[in-house]
Amino acid sequence: MPKIYPFKGVHFDTSKAKDLTPLTTQPYDKINPALQDEYYKKHEHNLIRVILRKDEPGKDKYQGAADTLNDWLKSGVLVQDPKPAFYVYHQIYKTPNGVKTRKGIVAMVQIDEPGKGKILP
Repeated sequence: MPKIYPFKGVHFDTSKAKDLTPLTTQPYDKINPALQDEYYKKHEHNLIRVILRKDEPGKDKYQGAADTLNDWLKSGVLVQDPKPAFYVYHQIYKTPNGVKTRKGIVAMVQIDEPGKGKILP
């Protein structure tokens, strides 16, 4: 059985950002360049700037993403929970076959040696 643990999550400060819609994105592997541009235009704190940053001449995009993440944490745009927790979520979404519900949990998981893992992709 995989070992899971609570962790201190990082999220937008909802006392400052009442509507999270302009700040969130789809998973990075679903975002094409046109959609990336849309997310950039939505808000200066859209998560696209961390998960799928644009290339800038003379700047490593991964370092730029790390810098942005650190800046947002320092300025309070993002906050870290004070105590470790498990994060439960409930999503309702539409498909061509009707409305679906997805429920899940986000947790820290212990990583095993390659080939000996209990969690598979």
